Amino acid sequence: MIKIESASKTFAKGTPNEVYALKNVTLTIEKGDFVTVIGTNGSGKSTLLNAIAGTLTLDEGRVKINNEDVTNLPDFKRAKYIGRVFQNPFSGTAPTMTVAENLQLAYLRGEKKSLTIAMTAAQKKLLRERVAELRMGLENRMDAPIGLLSGGQRQALTLLMAALKKPEILLLDEHTAALDPISAELVLAITQEIISKYHLAALMVTHSMSYATRFGNRVIMMNLGEVACDIQGEEKQTLTEQTLLKRFEEKHIHIVI
Repeated sequence: MIKIESASKTFAKGTPNEVYALKNVTLTIEKGDFVTVIGTNGSGKSTLLNAIAGTLTLDEGRVKINNEDVTNLPDFKRAKYIGRVFQNPFSGTAPTMTVAENLQLAYLRGEKKSLTIAMTAAQKKLLRERVAELRMGLENRMDAPIGLLSGGQRQALTLLMAALKKPEILLLDEHTAALDPISAELVLAITQEIISKYHLAALMVTHSMSYATRFGNRVIMMNLGEVACDIQGEEKQTLTEQTLLKRFEEKHIHIVI
């Protein structure tokens, strides 16, 4: 379970360019929650993810993971709890290393460091089985440099790497925005499948109202650093792009379609 308690962050504080990136945000994300986060540019979506990941320090408030206060832990110390996929398919992997080598690095994340990083036969079998679940035939390309794969294939593998150790939360920062529509749909389907199969908590930032309505069990709308609304339950199940747009209008949030 992830708890964000009264989180606030201001950039350029005390200057004419002062911006409230987060303003007294309180959220609880349970295991199994697939939360989409939508809002205009500058609404606080990515700042929320960075606050959870530890890549920025809050001015006020706390972040707790399974009741452990991680507010003052740097990002590398939170890494054992968090899986993250960025917008760029070329982030998060080593292009000259093979598919197998990249997966092995992800597999070892959070483990005690030693001089031995070679894969055992059991690990090779496990990783090959996990790659086969992507249904892309990449289990037959385990020895290929990951930099030779297409953007969609690489993003699917990055997603698998982020979820490999079943993190407490999976952070998805517009992870399909740089893909073509067909690849994006495939990666989103894999995303939903992985979250459901391994019962992960996930937070997915998106600008797409279609994605926000179609995926996940909950939608958080951000505006000017605040949670404008939190849509879940039956309302989320029946949510359409038109009703979501209406919620933006009710909150007086201007959005360009």
